[in-house]
Amino acid sequence: MCIALGDGVGDAEDVVQESFVRAARVIPALHTSAVRPYLRTTVVNLRRDRSRRGGRRSRTLEPVATEQDHAGPVVEREVVWGALLRLSPRQRECLVLRFYEDLAEREIAGLLRCSVGSVKVHVHRGLRRLKAEVTR
Repeated sequence: MCIALGDGVGDAEDVVQESFVRAARVIPALHTSAVRPYLRTTVVNLRRDRSRRGGRRSRTLEPVATEQDHAGPVVEREVVWGALLRLSPRQRECLVLRFYEDLAEREIAGLLRCSVGSVKVHVHRGLRRLKAEVTR
């Protein structure tokens, strides 16, 4: 799951670790198919809580390059991630859950506690704004 948008890798790791700690108490009672959605919901909620508590802070993008990366793909990834950071939090959540996590609109709506129509609007507007940002 891509939760490090706008946070450092350390912050993302902290959120994931805290999610697993919280989930450890309830996982034995969950059906196997419910574990991943439970963890995903916990990660999203913890990330939101941290954003609210942390306030607005300067957001920088620090891409992690591997030996297999070339300058072109790294630059493209920086541009896309930078554009994602400029989206509203809800648009960013919807796009990441839709295209990175490959969730259906109904699943996203349940996870974010909003209507399917709201998810569609956020995805549509987010993609439109992302395209405008990337093509500048």
